[in-house]
Amino acid sequence: MSRFLWLVFLSFITISSFSQTDSVTTVPVAVSKEDKPIKINLNEDGSHYFQLTFLNQTWVRYVESNPGTTVFGEDAPTTFDIGLRRSRVQMFGQITDRAFVYFQFGFNNYNRVAQYENRKVAAFFHDAVGEYRVSNENQLKLGAGLTIANGLSRFSQPSIGTILALDVPVFAQATVDQTDLFSRKLSVYARGQIGKIDYRVSLSDPFPVNSSAFNYGANPMPGIYSTFAGKRHSKQYQTYLAYQFWEKEPHTTPYMAGNYLGKKKVLNIGGGLIYQPEAMWHLRPGQTDSIKYTDMFLWAVEGFLDTPLNRNKGTSVTVYVGYFNYDFGPNHLRRMA
Repeated sequence: MSRFLWLVFLSFITISSFSQTDSVTTVPVAVSKEDKPIKINLNEDGSHYFQLTFLNQTWVRYVESNPGTTVFGEDAPTTFDIGLRRSRVQMFGQITDRAFVYFQFGFNNYNRVAQYENRKVAAFFHDAVGEYRVSNENQLKLGAGLTIANGLSRFSQPSIGTILALDVPVFAQATVDQTDLFSRKLSVYARGQIGKIDYRVSLSDPFPVNSSAFNYGANPMPGIYSTFAGKRHSKQYQTYLAYQFWEKEPHTTPYMAGNYLGKKKVLNIGGGLIYQPEAMWHLRPGQTDSIKYTDMFLWAVEGFLDTPLNRNKGTSVTVYVGYFNYDFGPNHLRRMA
């Protein structure tokens, strides 16, 4: 069982010419005219449309390495590298009164070391989902596909265009690349807003752990420590609920913003969970041929504040606090590639 307490308190003055109020909507800050999106209107009033956005995050790093660190077989007391943390293309649109589609295509973590064996990295679809809006009044939407509509917390489904810190807290994406695809899962879900309550409920079909980058097709075997089970595949249940005291957050996509750069006044409290029966396994102590299956149960509660200090200058303050309680079975050790 693991527990995390994560707290961020940051004040900042934006020097950017734009910010994002949703994962897919760009709004300028401290400029007189708004940028015009790459958008095709499908009807006269623009209520039916298809839009295109791009994102590229380049990291330049200089690191003092631990003793004994090598790069390409040579000692590297310090390293300097340039990499692409994320490169993405988003394609989305309200194609009828009730039908919405969203696709995200791209790749992550491209650098000289990661691509040592094959520099022509393969891009892939991160999201491919369709939604049907059942009700306009409470924004009830039913969706299906490869999606990040998750439970647990806002940073389990983060908008990468509005990251406040250097990167998102990856521990909030608790099963990332183990039984999902960069936190995306094949799911059916419902999400909506009733008054000040924002909710989402998902039924997901996790990927088998032997197809993850950690196993590369190998058949995982249970050990004395709890790991993701290679048998008894089961569905995953997720839910997230938030109460919005001030302004409502955008609801175009399931992604949740890291900050609004002074464009909105938001105060939320929320919580969520992820549950999957018999998701984990381990060997019973002293019984090397006896496998014990355990459920995976993760839950979190959180608070989020983002409020402007000076709307004209684009200054704001952002506060986030969260408590995360993870049960992956006995002595589970999380690792990342």
